[in-house]
Amino acid sequence: MERRVKETVDVVIPCRGRADLLVRALRSVLLQTRAPDRVIVVDDGSYEPLASQLPVDVVSVCVFLRHSIGQGAGPARNTGIAESEADWIAFLDADDWWSTEHLAVALGVAGRWKGSAVVGAYRAVFSNGTTLTYCSRCQPGPIGDFGEYMFRQGGLCRTSTFVVRRKEAHAVGFDPDVRHEDWDFGLRIAREARVVYNDNPGVDVDHEAGGRFSHSRDAGASLAFLAKHHDFLSKDQRNGFRLRVARSGAVRAQKAVSLALIGDLEKPLSWSERLHALVSRLLCVHPLVTVVARYTYLLWMGKTLNTGSARRTRLN
Repeated sequence: MERRVKETVDVVIPCRGRADLLVRALRSVLLQTRAPDRVIVVDDGSYEPLASQLPVDVVSVCVFLRHSIGQGAGPARNTGIAESEADWIAFLDADDWWSTEHLAVALGVAGRWKGSAVVGAYRAVFSNGTTLTYCSRCQPGPIGDFGEYMFRQGGLCRTSTFVVRRKEAHAVGFDPDVRHEDWDFGLRIAREARVVYNDNPGVDVDHEAGGRFSHSRDAGASLAFLAKHHDFLSKDQRNGFRLRVARSGAVRAQKAVSLALIGDLEKPLSWSERLHALVSRLLCVHPLVTVVARYTYLLWMGKTLNTGSARRTRLN
């Protein structure tokens, strides 16, 4: 009987500065029950090379690549993709970390559903120890229409949950000229390969780490994203994208972002969508209202903008 060859998997981590966060991420990789074959860290123009700032035991198990000038997370991931020779690539942002079973579960889900890419649930971790577990409304398994999944079903598409076959990752790559980079990558991967949803929340996200795009105040970048994918999304999905980003902007006290996207909505709107837009407008009335609404919405109502559902728990 012919023995099945074990497939290989590399981990790609882009990072600029914040060596303390990178150590946390790397240690979570080293604790995986399914150990990766290589860990590729792309130093995106840190003032002091990251390899010189990390503990020896961590440095010894990593491959370090360095951009002399910072180019951004997308180009850094592309550098890691080009370096990899594995069957699979798992992506991890330096300010996130994995549970010990993450790689094993994600690869198992891919094998079970014959997928070439996996996205999944995750947990947001707050400084006071509170966590929110983000889960999509869809069932585990193949995602039929990625636009529908993302913008009508409250789908999840966070880079640190991505495990993708290297062939597809290399063919698609990350677009450095677009915002909502993870959504863009997911939409384009879905045109090339079968994407499956993993409902096991094996990724922890530092909710209070800075530098995420969700804090951007540039509505034009979101509209440019929409223009790029316009022909691949239905009218309802395009409206869903606008509402999703607008409401996120409202909760973050970004009035200009919310109103610009709501003003661009296509007609006709369903009553639920009109209510969605109205809530976004009301949240923008005053900065103090948005601050209160943000923490009430995230921590007590048990729902989030970016997911179909969420569970509030507390770490011991």
